[in-house]
Amino acid sequence: MEEKFVKLRRFNLIMAGLHTIQGIVMLILSSSFALPVTSAFLKFNPATQSLSPDLQTLFQIKIGPAVAIFYFYLQPRI
Repeated sequence: MEEKFVKLRRFNLIMAGLHTIQGIVMLILSSSFALPVTSAFLKFNPATQSLSPDLQTLFQIKIGPAVAIFYFYLQPRI
């Protein structure tokens, strides 16, 4: 039984190293690609006497760092 825990610990250390490498590579290779986060509400248009959509961009989320954070979070806790 003790041998299983030793093998499991070694496996966890290897996976932690791979996740760290993946996170670092993701941070290095990530470009400025970002997705907008928008809000959409209805706004009254007095000229046409109707409601029209009012779409506004709130902020941008950079995808590369978000994915890298995910890799760093997945590291096994030892």
